[in-house]
Amino acid sequence: MKRFLFFVAVLSLSIGLPIYLSDYQNQNSKIDLLTVNNPPTELQETSPADTNTCQNDAYKTDNVITRAEIIEVASSTFGQTFESATDKNPDELVNRAEALKIILLSAGFTDLNAVAPNFSDVDTVNDWFAPFTAFALKEKLLSGYSDGTFHAENTLTRAEACKIITAVSHYLNN
Repeated sequence: MKRFLFFVAVLSLSIGLPIYLSDYQNQNSKIDLLTVNNPPTELQETSPADTNTCQNDAYKTDNVITRAEIIEVASSTFGQTFESATDKNPDELVNRAEALKIILLSAGFTDLNAVAPNFSDVDTVNDWFAPFTAFALKEKLLSGYSDGTFHAENTLTRAEACKIITAVSHYLNN
């Protein structure tokens, strides 16, 4: 649980995502964690009515993230630094295949040789990311889209990043 809360805090600080965590002493109050873009000078208590911000998309879950942001979050979450040729353009948006590779390598998964089972739109012979998607699918770290596809070239959203990192974190802790 501590590792998950650490991940949430790191994600919040890394990409400016406002996150609310329950105050263990008082379940009726919420604490607004700092965000990178507008850090307050101190933590402010908010009322329970303010905690319904997901409906207004205050988390900006559909926003896409950059390569540098996913590297920072994955490295901070799993304790391993990911470095490769993809780090050359840190401010570019990261696609789903690149993000999956960054997350899995940061989590310590290095022996990924299998290419099956895989998604219907992944070419197990020619796609460099096939071992990563095969591992993630086999271990139920992600399920792809309802039509059985992965859409590797789509940019990664904050929600998708959270889902994959959370799944990998749970996998490592079980």
